[in-house]
Amino acid sequence: MKKLMLTLAMTLALAGCIFKTDIEKGITAYENKEYATALKLFRPLADDGDPEAQYYLGNMYRNGEGVPTNKARAVVFYSLAIDQSNAEAQHNLGLMY
Repeated sequence: MKKLMLTLAMTLALAGCIFKTDIEKGITAYENKEYATALKLFRPLADDGDPEAQYYLGNMYRNGEGVPTNKARAVVFYSLAIDQSNAEAQHNLGLMY
C-alpha cells in the first residue's frame, strides 16, 4: 500500500510538470512571440475574468503584438485586470497616460 501511494504521488507530481494550464501555455506562447497562439489561449480566459490573461491582452493591443495596435482596447483590458488588483496592468496603464 505504501508503495502504491508513493507511485501515485510521483505520477501526480510528474503530471503537474507535464500538463501546463492554459494561462501558462499562453504566457509561453507570448514570450516566444507566438501571438496567434497566445491570443487564442488568452481570449477565453480574459472573457472568464482571468486578470493575468487580461493583462497580457492589454499588452498585445498596446504594442500591436498579433493584433492591430488599439490603445482603447488595451485600456479596457488593463482596467479589467486592475479591478482585480493586477499591479503590472496598473503600471502599464500608468505608462500609457
